[in-house]
Amino acid sequence: LQYYFRTTPSGTGTAIGGLLTAAPWTATWTTPNVPGTYYVYAVATDNLGLSTTSANFTVTVVANTPPSVTIAIPTPLPITAPTPVTINATANDVDGTITNVKFFVNGVLVGSDNTGPNPYTFNWTSTPGFKNFTARAFDNNGDSITSNLITIEIIDPAGAPYRVGDVAQTCVPETFCMPIISATALD
Repeated sequence: LQYYFRTTPSGTGTAIGGLLTAAPWTATWTTPNVPGTYYVYAVATDNLGLSTTSANFTVTVVANTPPSVTIAIPTPLPITAPTPVTINATANDVDGTITNVKFFVNGVLVGSDNTGPNPYTFNWTSTPGFKNFTARAFDNNGDSITSNLITIEIIDPAGAPYRVGDVAQTCVPETFCMPIISATALD
């Protein structure tokens, strides 16, 4: 027995798997990635070489709709390192399920969540500097999509800016005025 598929109701088909010579008369077919209608049929051949063809079984392959994903950072701003930052992703798939959401900071994978349902969450320990956050959602058909980009500046506690308090200028009479500045740093 040999199974075949084709794109028209009649004509030559493409073999599915190998020739089956004993029960069970089953074969696994991975459908093409091209959407459309396919016709599956079997050709049985006996020990005398006589064969017969089954009726078609119609299979319709539909295109996969990619998932959708958005991210949010609910951690209050401003953020000073090494404050933990919660990254939340809301991911949906209209024709399947979400299998995993991966989280990226400046394009580097920092974590993932495959537990669902929404929101998918990852807690990242912040480091100083400007950070670009994204998430990538994957569906059960292997399709994926990247979220919106969120950019946040994480403050470095060691390099926090100081405010200048008092500035004094002194002039020497009848010669010239040379500024002498004294400053006091405030927290």
